[in-house]
Amino acid sequence: MGKGLLYQLKSCFRDKMCVLSFLLPVAAGIALHFLGEVDLLELAEPEFGVVKESLFAADIQSWLEEMGTVRVYPSEEALEEAVLEPSTNIMGILPREDGISVIRAGDEQELYRRLADRLPLLYEERAAIKTVQVTLDVREADTGMKKLLLSICIVTAMFMGGTFSAMNILGEKEDGILLVNDILPCSRLAYLFQKIGVGLLGGVLSAGLTTGICIWPVRLSRLPGLAAVIFLSAFLASLAGAFIGRAAEGLMTGIGLLKLVMIGFIAPPILFWLLDAPGGGRIGLTCLIPSVPAFQGIMELLEGGVFPGEYILLLAIRCGVWLALYLRTDGNRERRKGAAGRRRHGRVQTGRDPYE
Repeated sequence: MGKGLLYQLKSCFRDKMCVLSFLLPVAAGIALHFLGEVDLLELAEPEFGVVKESLFAADIQSWLEEMGTVRVYPSEEALEEAVLEPSTNIMGILPREDGISVIRAGDEQELYRRLADRLPLLYEERAAIKTVQVTLDVREADTGMKKLLLSICIVTAMFMGGTFSAMNILGEKEDGILLVNDILPCSRLAYLFQKIGVGLLGGVLSAGLTTGICIWPVRLSRLPGLAAVIFLSAFLASLAGAFIGRAAEGLMTGIGLLKLVMIGFIAPPILFWLLDAPGGGRIGLTCLIPSVPAFQGIMELLEGGVFPGEYILLLAIRCGVWLALYLRTDGNRERRKGAAGRRRHGRVQTGRDPYE
């Protein structure tokens, strides 16, 4: 059985879709590894625009440069055009006798809108603010975004294993091998685990390699939790792939269903995290989606946790339920197929249906 599993895994790697599913999260992990040297705060710093003819005093211009990028425009009209440009978040700064005024388009992000509203007051109280020493730790400031990107990458790798099992079954359907497998002396459970094993190996290899690239070096205390989350998530993805492979009538239908299921696995945890939906990050209704416990477990591990037991328990329960459901549906299919075979056999032997 082990040699047959390795043979099927080798045949899966000949499929372009399986290769892309394996390499996509790995490539994203490599990109995130190099992104670790980039200051994410500098990519989102505010931009200020000033008019060239009305030069600011040196201390005011340096005060603006401490908060963001300062761009100089030849006239007030050019500054207004730049502010109104939808693709920018530039705030126009104009001098006034009692301070400064800010020009903004009105469609900026909430962060820049609040900053623009407070800039005149900040300018008036700049002398008092300078007496206070403020220290920002940039490495801690961008941790949340970095953790989110790492979790997305790892979860994507874990749930890509379903592609292997689905494409393996669909390929056998296209080649007619599935008909041969139906008459082989192999139990349904052994056949199922052989197909799940293909996706499980592909998902574990992809997720393990991606995790190693993203969070290397991995602390030994995190290894049990990471291994449990990766294994259970890859098992769920492989079961989903087996469902798709059995349900789809053809290759194109299977690929369409596979894409929908992968989107359903990967998109919801990101959406819940960004929207901060009720239950997101806690045991709630959102955890009914298989990928949400995996995502929250990875986030907890990245935040310093050791073993996210509640999320691992949810994944384990879902694995058992999905496996029982597959065996039940597949067993019904086998009984219907056996009954049809007995009816055909009766017609051949007696010329009539013995069940009539």
